[in-house]
Order: sequence, then C-alpha cells, then structure tokens
Amino acid sequence: MLHQILVRRVALAGAAVLVAACGSSAATATPGLSATGAASTAAPATTLPLPSIAPGFSFALPSEDKALEDLLPDDVGGAAITKSSMAGSTLVGAPGSDLSKVLGQLGKTEADVSAAFGIGGGVSVGAYRLKGVDANTLLAAFAQMLAADEAPTISDASVGGKSVKQVVTAAATIYVYTKGDVLFTVSKAGTGTDAAVAEAISKLP
Repeated sequence: MLHQILVRRVALAGAAVLVAACGSSAATATPGLSATGAASTAAPATTLPLPSIAPGFSFALPSEDKALEDLLPDDVGGAAITKSSMAGSTLVGAPGSDLSKVLGQLGKTEADVSAAFGIGGGVSVGAYRLKGVDANTLLAAFAQMLAADEAPTISDASVGGKSVKQVVTAAATIYVYTKGDVLFTVSKAGTGTDAAVAEAISKLP
C-alpha cells in the first residue's frame, strides 16, 4: 500500500512528457505509464535536443524545479538521463493526478509541491517534494489513498548502498528512497537491469 499512486497517477503527466519526447521506444519501456497530452499544459520550459514524435513537431520539456531535477542522476551506465520537472498547478492539474487530495490532507497548497522526472540508461527515476513535509509523511499519505485501490507487495531492501522500500505490483518493481523532504522512485525502463537500478539509487543524495 505504498507509492504506486505516485508512479501511476502523480508521475503520469511528467513521465508522459519524457516518454513522448524520447520517442516510441521509451513509451513502451516505462511500465505502468502512458502518454497523454499533458505536455501542452506545461509552462516555462527548457528546450532539449530531443527527437520529434511527428514531422514538424518537437517538444520543449517543462523545467519548473531545476533544483529538484539536479538531485536526480545525470547518467546511468554512461547514458545521459533526460530530465523534466513540474510544479504547482501544472503538476496538481495534470491528468490522473490525485495530489489535491494529499495537499488538503496535509494542509498544503499547490505552491508547495513539485516533482522531477528522468529517463535514460535503462531506468526511470522520480523525485517528489512537498515543502515542509517529511518525505516519509508524504509517503504515508499516498499509502493511505492507495490502500483502497491496490495491494502491492512491499518489503525492505538494500540497493545501491541505501535502505529502500521495494514495491512489487503487477506492472513493475519500484524502489522508493526517502531523504529529508524528498521522496525518490527508481524503476527499470526498457532493457534496464538490476545493476542499472542499483547505480541510479547509489547516485541519489
């Protein structure tokens, strides 16, 4: 009953931006995530040299919390991680997001929340911050919401030299790591390996 809601509902829009921008191979490589039109709603964007998904069409990935993006690994296995971030109303209003419920539960507003996403090197990574709220409290809030919908298998694990939660669902295995007020997630993407996941986790703060 942990954070699959983060991967499937909260990260939906941000991951969709990255998946679409990186092309169809990434779209089939990220378990539990599907592309939507969320990219069109993102405000201030950082243009990256990414392939377009259709002739004459290109993406400018949103970068609304650069500091949070910087906490994600820059590369895994020698391959660069493509990053993006969303904050405030862009994130809360994204299709599939249940963040408004969590904000109300914890007495926070849209201005307090942001998330960063990355994909590359065989992994998908995420970072989620709710200002003034410990990451474990944030995790517990999502867990309470998730309990009614999902029943993942959760266990403690040591990966990449860090103590993490291993969350196994029908779609994927996700690793959750908390540090201060930031909740990190790492999972395989495409032909990603356990070694790639371990490297990504080892590079988290």
